[in-house]
Amino acid sequence: MPPARRNCKFTKKLSQEFPFIKPTKFGDEVTCTKCHSTFSITSGGRRDITRHLACEKHKKHINAAASSSVLTNYYRNDIYGTCERKLAISEALFAYHAVAHNHSFRSMDCTLKIIQKRFENKFSCAQTKSEAIIKRVLAPFAFDALTQELETSHFVSIFSDASNHKDIKLFRTLVRYFNTQNGISIKIIDVTSAPGETAEIISNLLLKVLDKNNLRNKLVAYCADNTNTNFGGVSKKGNKNVFNKLKQNVPQKLIGIGCAAHIIHNTIQTAADLLPGDVDSVINKIYSHFYIFTVRVESLKTFCEEAETDYHKLLSTSKTRWLSLMPAIERILQLYAPLKSYFLSLEKCPAYLSTFFLIMLLKSG
Repeated sequence: MPPARRNCKFTKKLSQEFPFIKPTKFGDEVTCTKCHSTFSITSGGRRDITRHLACEKHKKHINAAASSSVLTNYYRNDIYGTCERKLAISEALFAYHAVAHNHSFRSMDCTLKIIQKRFENKFSCAQTKSEAIIKRVLAPFAFDALTQELETSHFVSIFSDASNHKDIKLFRTLVRYFNTQNGISIKIIDVTSAPGETAEIISNLLLKVLDKNNLRNKLVAYCADNTNTNFGGVSKKGNKNVFNKLKQNVPQKLIGIGCAAHIIHNTIQTAADLLPGDVDSVINKIYSHFYIFTVRVESLKTFCEEAETDYHKLLSTSKTRWLSLMPAIERILQLYAPLKSYFLSLEKCPAYLSTFFLIMLLKSG
């Protein structure tokens, strides 16, 4: 009678000799981690393993592994040393600088090449990475810090405003609060888009922001532009405005604060409408006269030298006209004497400016 066959098992000695061979849940089968093959060692034990190592499939996987590298080699190491930490801080600072100065993310690609060429070749913070740092690192950190400060504040006021970016209407919400360390602070608490700008839409957005940050019971004032949508007119009456809808949804008394700058501007504009001349027309006429004409500017510089006045570039009003009007007026007043002499010396002086300077000359005389 033939002797009974011996069933081989994967022993500790075999595990030490072949560390890449791992046992399976079946005691007579093992798996090769290099070629991911499972085979039996019941009949031969060590001989079965050496037979597997000599097979074509195993050799093919070994050759393929030798000619390629592991994908994780291209990943950044999770363990930061001193140099890696300094580099990460520098990249975060670079990304923050772009936001603080309103730089385009596209400009980061060009700036990165300069930094790598002249300062640090390991520095890598182009457009995509800068955006990721800002969105996934700096923004969450800033909002976490703001949340902690708001938790210790008992009263807050919110500001809301909307602006159009092509076909997208963006709503920014700011919060004003008192902090024992920094005093009165005003920070952005939310930026979101909306399909419209009705009182219903704005009030719902603000209430969501308040609930998200647990501020509904702390709100004491609402600040916004003096539009009917926000306040329902000068008397702040009516039901279909943001202020009234907020009052109905907060437990405490709410104060409505309009834009003081707009109020002052509208007051001055009403008074300016009674002036004999139009201030806007004077500014635009003078600016357009010198705008792209080098010869005229050089001639004005000569009059500035004669009047012993330093020349400064003339300013025009911008899209936000009422904010840029004062600087433009102040610049004309700085150059008033040379401008008057220049325009009154022209043979074909624009009629409106000629009348303006002659009237001012007669009044001063």
